[in-house]
Amino acid sequence: MIGPDAGIIKILVLGNFYVGKTTLISNYTKGFSPKKYIPTIGLNITTFGTEISNKSIDFQIFDIAGHELFESIRTKFYKGARGALVLFDLTNKETLEDISIWINEAESYCEENFSIVILGNKKDLEEERTVTKEMIDEFLTSEKRSQELYMETSALYGDSVFESFQLLGKEIIKSHK
Repeated sequence: MIGPDAGIIKILVLGNFYVGKTTLISNYTKGFSPKKYIPTIGLNITTFGTEISNKSIDFQIFDIAGHELFESIRTKFYKGARGALVLFDLTNKETLEDISIWINEAESYCEENFSIVILGNKKDLEEERTVTKEMIDEFLTSEKRSQELYMETSALYGDSVFESFQLLGKEIIKSHK
């Protein structure tokens, strides 16, 4: 059971490189986006306190490099995680196709009752969008994922960033009661 004295809850932020994982975390924890893109090398860990459903929670956020060069080591960081935000880029169809790889990998290496929220990021680039709502609906249906655990965000501008972490936190609390 997760309560106010639960300590630190480990969560993962997963997805291909350049989908906005680090920017999402920065906007959530610092309230702003980095000015320049710097790819994550291996792993970055950030701890951030928040309140979810009247419970004080400290997220230990594992920003895991999405580049395939790190594929052989990244699963070592999954142990003990209770949930993940899995991102794809709304302007890049390939990143949606790869989501199932990230989900399968996380579910294979993490504990039971592992919660996942899927994020379509870069909603601010509507004119460059290549992933349609129909494609997302089809993906969620084929993966047996709930529409309620899908959100569109703009990590760059902070749109729905706070809400995405809140949603994941609520799912983790619900699954560990």
